[in-house]
Amino acid sequence: MKLAPARQAALRFLAALELDLDGGGAEADWDALQERWLADPLLADPRDRRLFRQLTAGVVRLRGRLDARLRRLTGRESLDPVPRDALRLALYQLEHMDRLPAHAVIGESVEWVKRRRPRLAAWTNAQLRNWQRGGVPGEEPSAADDWEAHAEAVHSIPGWLATRWRDEHGDARALAFMAAVGAAPAYCFRWNALREGREALLDALREAGAEVEPLDGAPLGFRVRGAWPAALREALEDGRVSVQDASSQRIAPLLDARDGAQAPGDYADLCAAPGGKCCHLAERGGDRREVVALDIDAGRLGKVLANAERLGLVRLRAECADLRVAAPRPLDGVLLDAPCSALGTLALNPDARWRRRPEEIPRLAALQRELLVAAAAWVRPGGRLLYAVCTFTPEETVRQREGFLAARPDFAPEPFGADELPAALRSAGGDYLVLPDVEDGSGMYAFRCRRRETPAEGRSAG
Repeated sequence: MKLAPARQAALRFLAALELDLDGGGAEADWDALQERWLADPLLADPRDRRLFRQLTAGVVRLRGRLDARLRRLTGRESLDPVPRDALRLALYQLEHMDRLPAHAVIGESVEWVKRRRPRLAAWTNAQLRNWQRGGVPGEEPSAADDWEAHAEAVHSIPGWLATRWRDEHGDARALAFMAAVGAAPAYCFRWNALREGREALLDALREAGAEVEPLDGAPLGFRVRGAWPAALREALEDGRVSVQDASSQRIAPLLDARDGAQAPGDYADLCAAPGGKCCHLAERGGDRREVVALDIDAGRLGKVLANAERLGLVRLRAECADLRVAAPRPLDGVLLDAPCSALGTLALNPDARWRRRPEEIPRLAALQRELLVAAAAWVRPGGRLLYAVCTFTPEETVRQREGFLAARPDFAPEPFGADELPAALRSAGGDYLVLPDVEDGSGMYAFRCRRRETPAEGRSAG
């Protein structure tokens, strides 16, 4: 039996990803991971590429739920990797993609196992036929009876993370978070501020049948649901548009909004890769602003430069250095988009939930404190520092603000106002805070402060 190219490539991808996860791999850039696999000759047809993306994202996002159902279906706690991957993919297609004929799904799954584990092919076939006859036996655990088992079996969220969310936000909010990050996200895009024709592109997308929505608090952004029309792909290639989630699109304006988007000056993104926010800063300033993109990873900086070239950014300069030892210089605005647990990206990066470990959070918080100390040295008197992370743990957010401002009285907090952010995106203390049940399953935090002009200003401020 011939295997469909997309399913064959998806099974190879899932096997490789599982080895990476078992080995403790920390890569969480889902799109970059996918792009490497999309170069497979098996996926030359755009239809196969689309199906590959759908299959892999769906299986990885629902990995915990699928495994819980497979344990009930097979009566086994663990499975050989080959039939396990085939059964995960089959169950996902049978239960979540009703347009695919069951006989093809089952036949190809059994064929995959037959080629790699011949002795387990008949057993695999029997499990799928049992599903056809009666579905998955038994009941899913309830949140009241077993919180962590419920989180994994129903929402496909690791138990430790579900417990953390419950402890910090309560049962109802934690369940809302889990539901939000479990949904397949719509992609968001940012129009290049240096280019014209945004409305014409949006009209073309709507004419092509795309569902296009504006983004609250991000005037150049828009959300597209469904397949990407050719006009959108062309706009991405020629630099009119960038892929960037809604919560990230608000970051650059929070650094320079008080001075005006076109304000001249020198700015920096001190943990710049992969470059979305520093390129946005450069777009907003045009040729009136120099932006330094500093990062410790030379390979990722290369991607920043390639993106800057695509967007036509002539005054973005990349520097490869460790911020903690780099020589500082006085700048008007500094963005510290710090390394973090990335728990606000679980919807966009289906594998991220399986990569994170609870012990990483204190380590990352310690690194963030070091980077904040180093970043402060780059801010001139009167200049601004914006700290941002794509997560919402207390250790990486409000505690960083509290600790930094207590240690640095020469920096004054500058809360965000109603003219900068909608009320739903501002914390009680005036910080930027996005939680998963508010927008697209994402999470983001930022605080802003200004370096006082003189020590006397700090004393008078108390």
